[in-house]
Amino acid sequence: MAYGGKFKGKGKKEYTSVQLTGLFKTQKKGLYVGSSTGEYFDKAVAKIKEAIKAKKGVTFFLWRNDPDKSEAAFTLYMDLDNMQKKGKKIEDGDLDSDEGDEREPEEEPEEESDPFDD
Repeated sequence: MAYGGKFKGKGKKEYTSVQLTGLFKTQKKGLYVGSSTGEYFDKAVAKIKEAIKAKKGVTFFLWRNDPDKSEAAFTLYMDLDNMQKKGKKIEDGDLDSDEGDEREPEEEPEEESDPFDD
């Protein structure tokens, strides 16, 4: 996992992650889209060049945004792949868990009907 960026989180730790885009909900169930422009491209290209020089990959982070603070449902970031294990290993089923998430739990959205279901 890669951590350590230029923006400051809750603990005021600086992170080196680069924001790629915000992702917005569409009318198609389960589809979120976003686009990037100049400033984001420059930072992403610099991060990829840094990864190539260091002979590392990149890691992507998808953050769920607070709907009261952002129009985008999610924000996508990238950073250098850091092979050091930080935290516990994610087991099957852990991805649905909000353990360690300090945010207020979200209300379950009403089930949307899929227009392609017959």
